Amino acid sequence: MEDSFAIYLKSDTFRLFMDKTLRDFACNTVENLCSNYTNEDFITSSQLHSIPTIIQQPEGFRALKELIHRQTEKNLKEKKLRRKKEDILKKEQSAKEGGESLNQETDPDKNKELFWSFLSIHISSTLEKKDSFRTIIKNELSSFLKDEAEAGEDKSLRNKIKKTNKERVNQAISEALSIYCEHFTSHYAYCAARRR
Repeated sequence: MEDSFAIYLKSDTFRLFMDKTLRDFACNTVENLCSNYTNEDFITSSQLHSIPTIIQQPEGFRALKELIHRQTEKNLKEKKLRRKKEDILKKEQSAKEGGESLNQETDPDKNKELFWSFLSIHISSTLEKKDSFRTIIKNELSSFLKDEAEAGEDKSLRNKIKKTNKERVNQAISEALSIYCEHFTSHYAYCAARRR
């Protein structure tokens, strides 16, 4: 890692980026995510507070990915159990009513599942999506990232550039993730409170 890059990550310019640009980005992201939510659609406050807590671990980014995976799996298991119970209740109700079936499509945790899926793509995906956390970090670091086209036909040099760019982006993500998630979770909690 070049000294200028390390200095930049500790600079007031990068701190301002994390405080202002990432805050605005987090607020806009949350507003778009929650625009059609009802009170019941928001994740619980304990789930929300687990995000910044988990990021404080030494392997913050990896720990966040694991939390997202666990929550997604938990929601899927709960959904399967709920559907089994609903099917049994529908059959019982149908039998009581003389064979009429109930067409109740209830899925109270759909947006909770969508939240964790969204967070997985938004935070941890390496896809080049314009509205992802990784992309906004890459855009901020553009002056420190080399263009792979500079390597021409030299595959070894291209791989070296790609590896260096990835390391720099990951280093910046490690620096900015806790601050971004603080902005994100704070605004999410605000949106949830605003709906009550």
